[in-house]
Amino acid sequence: MIWLTLGLGLALADDDAVLAVERAKAALLEEQYEEALHQATIATQLDGGAWPALQVYLDACQATGVLERCEGEFRGFALEDPIAATVLTWHRVDRGAEPASSLASLDGQDADLTVLALADLALRDGSYPVVDVMLDDVSDPFGETLRIQSLMDRELYSDASRVARAAALAHPDHPEIAARLVESRERGVRRAKKAISKDLRATASTTLDPVLLWRIRQVALASGEAEFIGHIDENLRRVGELPGLARLAWSPVMRKRLARTLSLTRSPELPVATPSETRDLAAHIAVVFRDMGRIPEALAIYEAARDRSDSSALAADHANQLLRTRNYEAAKVVAEESLALALRPSSEDLGRMHTPEWRAEVGFAYATLATAEAGLGDKEAALEHITTATLLAPSADWFALRGMLQNQEGYSDAAFTSFAIAHSLGSPSLEAMSSNWRGAGDPVDAAMAIAEHWAVTQQGQTVPLTDELDPEARETRQRPRVGVPFPEWSVEVGDVTVDSASTEGEVVVLSFWASWCGPCREELPALDRIAARVKEEGLPVRFIAISTDEQGRDYERYLEKYPLKTVSTALNRDLAQRLSIRSIPTTWVIGPDGRARHKHLGYTPGSEARLETEVRELATSE
Repeated sequence: MIWLTLGLGLALADDDAVLAVERAKAALLEEQYEEALHQATIATQLDGGAWPALQVYLDACQATGVLERCEGEFRGFALEDPIAATVLTWHRVDRGAEPASSLASLDGQDADLTVLALADLALRDGSYPVVDVMLDDVSDPFGETLRIQSLMDRELYSDASRVARAAALAHPDHPEIAARLVESRERGVRRAKKAISKDLRATASTTLDPVLLWRIRQVALASGEAEFIGHIDENLRRVGELPGLARLAWSPVMRKRLARTLSLTRSPELPVATPSETRDLAAHIAVVFRDMGRIPEALAIYEAARDRSDSSALAADHANQLLRTRNYEAAKVVAEESLALALRPSSEDLGRMHTPEWRAEVGFAYATLATAEAGLGDKEAALEHITTATLLAPSADWFALRGMLQNQEGYSDAAFTSFAIAHSLGSPSLEAMSSNWRGAGDPVDAAMAIAEHWAVTQQGQTVPLTDELDPEARETRQRPRVGVPFPEWSVEVGDVTVDSASTEGEVVVLSFWASWCGPCREELPALDRIAARVKEEGLPVRFIAISTDEQGRDYERYLEKYPLKTVSTALNRDLAQRLSIRSIPTTWVIGPDGRARHKHLGYTPGSEARLETEVRELATSE
């Protein structure tokens, strides 16, 4: 553990720690997450008291799916180190795990760092006057970065240019301060961009300092100047460094467009790309090939992608492609490879095991293997593996498959339970569920009770709305189902009525919550960050958080204390009851065609990543 090393007082050169931080940042940008964590760990070992090292360490932990373990280590160290305590709390507030008041109320905190953290959080919330006040007397390089971003966000380009030029003179060893300005295409910053670029080119051609070269590279990547990036990379190699891709990561829209272009060629070759880019390109190209009937080529593209950058998720995608061709034998082999990759600890990282991300990855592999085994008629093995999948990472489709296999094996009561849970998660399993009902009374009431009990046992992720079990309310219920048109809905957002008609053609995310619901409070900031990202990209997506609070004042007080920047909010408990929302948080994703596409029940940190992927896919599909 790195904190044991820190406790021994290991003291090496600070310059090496700074270099490790820059290497970690570059690896994060390239999606080389294990390398990022390796470099970040080195940085904290060399200088555990430097907040940039601690911050990039937590970022790398989050990217590799071991944040829970890292935060556990951090807490012990933070008890003795105010800088570590501030960085940890800053990170947790940023991802919505704690309120901002936690940062301001830390005991023995580092005052200067706390100011930077609060300014950063205020900037993310769009509270620009607060940012100005906090940074008024701050000359730290990160503070200058925040000041420039604040001015750029408000379109004060002349002021941003002035601050950037002054910061370049005051902090010549921190050229990355100007990255936000350099990436802009606005006319008002052209002169400053040109001057900064000229100065950095001159510096890059003469310096042999790897830290400075890495930082200049950040600015070059932001500007998109391929020739300049190539020159910097050449110099980095000259001093023993290994730069990665000479570009920023491709957006989801760019990946889809590139995949379409590649699919038009006779034998498409995957370009040099990050692991997630490779997986997305393979998936998009395979879909086009499958629609064209070019099945062998769809399979070949997955094999090429796995040769380039193999992973459990990519192998599972490959196995599912084989399942579509009913090649169950081959699919089983590849699914077993997917499972082996998921179960294999990566880079001596045992802490990744049993995290939510790991459970989802292993669950997907088990479910894929079970589907292949079911196709081969090995029902006993398939039932064992799909049961494991549902225990690791609950999914409507997986519970439906579990119910089908239990039904075929004659386990009617168990099948009813599986179908009931699948039904509550959005799978259209009512008919299958009812056919396995052997009790007295209404099977729907029994299924609701089973699903409710199951939901509240999922590590406290959901909170039941018990009045939804009232049989008299059934007449007015219009329970949504995945794959069919979402029931008509209408809410008041401020003074404007937003409904199913006014949002036609958009992806709509309806999240039901309440001010007293702990998981809801964690989920809302995460939804707000997703909403801000997709809005910045111009995607046609609307997020609406619908409160089920009984008292309007509770709803208003909560939003006054924890305002949402991008997500729209409404108070409508009646709608939640009409749509049979039995527990919160419950989030429905509605496609541009008005059909319910996805349902999310409960919330755990990190689960919003799947929601963001679903939203982006719907928003960019034709």
